[in-house]
Amino acid sequence: MESKWDIKVTSKGQITLPKQVRDALMIREGDYLQAAVEENKIVLTMKKPEANYGERMKIWADRALMDMGYPTEESRSTLDPRVVRDKISAALPDLTKMVREEREKR
Repeated sequence: MESKWDIKVTSKGQITLPKQVRDALMIREGDYLQAAVEENKIVLTMKKPEANYGERMKIWADRALMDMGYPTEESRSTLDPRVVRDKISAALPDLTKMVREEREKR
């Protein structure tokens, strides 16, 4: 990810991660990040990575369905899987690229 965002610090020292960052890294409520200062920079990393990319993708897809107005399993029962696949795939981050980059770090 090579984009940059301006982030405002609140009076309590809090910041909000931009949605693009949260979506690209699949960061959700309850996740832990670790902060470090390196050469006058703040570096945030996932403290406890998810078990695998399949689980992370399932979480991302569930959030995408909620954003489309289908918050429960019951409300999703009438969805045509082809329609859902088309809508979600249009918004997917490049997971192949993310997996490749993760493997190269090891």
